Amino acid sequence: MDLEPALLTAIDYETRVCHVYDEAIAAVDDPHGKEIFTRLLREEQGHLRYLEARLAEWRRDGRVRLEVLATALPNRVSIEASGDRLKRRFAGRSVTTAVEHLRRALAVETETGAYYRGLLSQLAPEHRSLFAPFATIEEGHYDYVQMQLDALSGSAFWYGYDEVNVEVG
Repeated sequence: MDLEPALLTAIDYETRVCHVYDEAIAAVDDPHGKEIFTRLLREEQGHLRYLEARLAEWRRDGRVRLEVLATALPNRVSIEASGDRLKRRFAGRSVTTAVEHLRRALAVETETGAYYRGLLSQLAPEHRSLFAPFATIEEGHYDYVQMQLDALSGSAFWYGYDEVNVEVG
């Protein structure tokens, strides 16, 4: 696959993910839920800006400049360490709307991650490093959203309440 179509398709995926998180923010009443969906939206918007900048560079210069692409989400160890406290804190709350939006988020994160993983075998070697961080970050997003769903089913925690410092990553 050539780089420009890969970038355009990645932009489409990231745009879809942003729409899912934007809709979740509007639908979920819980402030902690809104905070988590907002954090995910901001990260995906950053991905979108990054990809759009790389596309503009490619079209202008015929090459792209790689920049560090990091995540603001906590790591799996930090999330799991606070699971029991969070599960107790939100026991008994109605979470139907949150579950619906988390399932949608899980679906788009799955699709997006699969796209990036597939790109790594389809692109010329010199372009793979542009998308490799996306494959890793989207896998982390999938894990994070899945953990939220697990919490709502009683097996983990719910929404990364303040015991999880999401700024630490």
